[in-house]
Amino acid sequence: MTQQNDTVKDMFEAGVHYGTLRASRNPSVKKYVYGTKGTVDIINVEITIQQIEKAKAFITDLKANGKVILFATSKSEVVDLVKDSAIRFNSPFIAGRWVGGLFTNFEIIRKRINRMIDLVSMKEKGELKKYTKKEQSLMDKEVERLEKLFSGVKELTSLPAALLVVDPKKEFIAVEEARMLGIPVIAIANTDCKVSTIDFPIVANDSSRSSVDYILHQLLG
Repeated sequence: MTQQNDTVKDMFEAGVHYGTLRASRNPSVKKYVYGTKGTVDIINVEITIQQIEKAKAFITDLKANGKVILFATSKSEVVDLVKDSAIRFNSPFIAGRWVGGLFTNFEIIRKRINRMIDLVSMKEKGELKKYTKKEQSLMDKEVERLEKLFSGVKELTSLPAALLVVDPKKEFIAVEEARMLGIPVIAIANTDCKVSTIDFPIVANDSSRSSVDYILHQLLG
């Protein structure tokens, strides 16, 4: 019991328990809400602990079997945390706006990624010098644009075994694409999110850096 009390204390210090405004609560999270303080929902972190443990077991199993998890968020408050966690976990990531069709039109998107890789390789080898300055400039701009979109997924040669997102309400396109293809979704989701369609929901403050950082470290070690 002492260990759980310490965990709850750590979660409160990280602000994991802060939900969104009561007025914006999604009906699907009702059972995860402990109460309301003023106009703000307070999350039952004892349930969140169970959700973290369940998601962690799933992630550990995937990793042990060499499966790939794609990390994704465009939430400015935590985008760098998600990117750093993905790199630390040796996983691909989308740290910014979701690339529409990444899952549902993967073969087409993969061709664009290959184009980026080829252009970067040509540039590094000095093979672009045979083109005019105008053509080189256009290629440089193309590389810059492609790297902004795909630098985190250049090693993704097939669909991932799972998707991990922060704020599934904001990343609804990514979640919908994953659901269409049967890719399990792990999501750190606040009380304004619909969690009934998430395979591994973790109901917690998804806007606070300390909260998201705490959960990612618990999930990934």
